[in-house]
Amino acid sequence: MIIDLEQKQSRTTVPAATTGTRGPHYFPEIDGIRAIAVLMVMFCHARLLGFTGGFVGVDLFFVISGYVVTLGISRQQEAGQFTLSNFYARRLRRLLPALYTVALATLAFCLLFSFPENTFKLIKNLGFLILFSSNIYLSRQTGYFDLESTKQPLLHTWSLSVEEQFYFLLPLCLVFLRRFQPRTRAIALCGALLLALAYSVMH
Repeated sequence: MIIDLEQKQSRTTVPAATTGTRGPHYFPEIDGIRAIAVLMVMFCHARLLGFTGGFVGVDLFFVISGYVVTLGISRQQEAGQFTLSNFYARRLRRLLPALYTVALATLAFCLLFSFPENTFKLIKNLGFLILFSSNIYLSRQTGYFDLESTKQPLLHTWSLSVEEQFYFLLPLCLVFLRRFQPRTRAIALCGALLLALAYSVMH
């Protein structure tokens, strides 16, 4: 009887909006901010008046993604349920099908309608993309807002590569920092943030 009462009480403390397939820690407002970030980028590329700085939406999306992933890993670590293999497998299952579909469709189009030189450059880009380093390749080819960037059909994959590099490094860092006290972890993460910010400003 006591167990039944406790189960009923625990069910009533979870808001209805957080139940279902999305899990008990789903934040609908984060999806709303994600939508705003995506629209900012779309409007910027569409050259709508007032959205010339809409590419900031990419930065906003990075922040949201980093927050959600870090929070998820931390909660799983607290519960003793986190493993690197499961984390990486989930990320790959989520991203690879759509990514490879776009990549193969783009390659097929270029083989049929593009010049061989451009197709060769695309194949090189695909090689970097498979290794989630498309941003490194593209940064050596052209600036993001240069006219030459219009000749890069996979230009948009730079942000995905940055995100995947973050997904690869962050869990390793959190697993390593787990052995230290919370204060030490906080200091280390703040130090990494300051170093990353300084590097961004200098470059």
